Amino acid sequence: MCGIFIAINKNKTLLDQNRCNKSLALMKYRGPDWSFSKLIQKNIYFGQNVLSMTGKNIKNDKIFQSKYKNFILLLNGEIYNYKELSQLVNIRYNQNLTDTEVLVNLAESKTTKQINRLIDGMYVYALFDEIKNELTITRDPQGEKSLYYYEDSKIILISSEIASIEKY
Repeated sequence: MCGIFIAINKNKTLLDQNRCNKSLALMKYRGPDWSFSKLIQKNIYFGQNVLSMTGKNIKNDKIFQSKYKNFILLLNGEIYNYKELSQLVNIRYNQNLTDTEVLVNLAESKTTKQINRLIDGMYVYALFDEIKNELTITRDPQGEKSLYYYEDSKIILISSEIASIEKY
């Protein structure tokens, strides 16, 4: 199931990471296997609670970043054909490889539109392009997974649950 929480401070000042972590913690039941969070810039927080759909309890406490460090990804859902897609990103499939690792590395060579045509699954993901300083959020065509969104003059909040936005 997983839980995603993103906060973007519009005035580009430092976010309160503890406050963001408390909002993410409300969704711990959605991802009991492990969680990670990071200020990817002083004003942008990425956090996720992970439920390992593949049964792999990797205990990864690091955010998912592409091989060349150009992209950061949060994923709620499951990419069914990630083993096959691993061939497109020059990552040899092994039993510890996750769908999230494959997806973030696809971004190094494919556009979001191309990626969405390639993947089979139920998902919503947030992809941050470090070079372009751009956040892209996309979801499966059937709309099985979704995110909630709040924006005012100071902040943008994106979350798997409204309660996390309200907590913030």
